[in-house]
Amino acid sequence: MPNEAEAITIRFADDFEANVYALAKRYRSIRNDLQPVIEQIQAGNFIGDRIPGMGEDYIILKVRVKNSTSKKEKVQDIA
Repeated sequence: MPNEAEAITIRFADDFEANVYALAKRYRSIRNDLQPVIEQIQAGNFIGDRIPGMGEDYIILKVRVKNSTSKKEKVQDIA
């Protein structure tokens, strides 16, 4: 079928998975915070910054995810 979208496979770096595991002990909702980002990428909405240099076979993205467990908010400097 020519109009059918190609399936998007997401693979996490081993370091990323280890970091999420470690952070989940401190930030209980980290997996829930990541889920909407994963769903957007699977839907073909490539959010965040694309890391160049991987050719056309792979797309590497750098995405910031809001930490809903943390009570801190970024304070914007006012000049």
